[in-house]
Amino acid sequence: MRKFLYLLLTSFVFFGCAEEYKPNGVVPGEDDPIELIFADSIAGMGASVKLEFNEDDCRSISASYGDNNEIYYQIIIVDQGSSKNCLEEKIIPKFDGFKIKKNKEGFDAFATTDTIEMAAWHEDEYVFFMKVHKEYVSDAVLNCYFLKFM
Repeated sequence: MRKFLYLLLTSFVFFGCAEEYKPNGVVPGEDDPIELIFADSIAGMGASVKLEFNEDDCRSISASYGDNNEIYYQIIIVDQGSSKNCLEEKIIPKFDGFKIKKNKEGFDAFATTDTIEMAAWHEDEYVFFMKVHKEYVSDAVLNCYFLKFM
């Protein structure tokens, strides 16, 4: 009985902590191919990659997975100005209506509900954003080159 309780407690701790993740400090290379930035598919859902140019010299690349954007990543490359300012102006408004935790596990902003998790952070001249349905959090982190489990 004691071994069973130990095994149960150990597995609870292991799987309970498995959802904790943080930025790994990696940034994309300017000439990296798309497959090094976004996975081709996650959990059987193919990637839809979109490149945008903004009027203020920012470039954004995003990938969404699933019919309802079950997993969504966005990376903004800040050509001029501050990535922190870009984060505040372009990404933080996406958190409207969510209770934001600031500086959680290395994220500038983190929010969670019963169904969604969102995270945003910046590194060098890059701003990162992720929005994922809860059932895909593990898949999203495992397939994101810019995040790691703790």
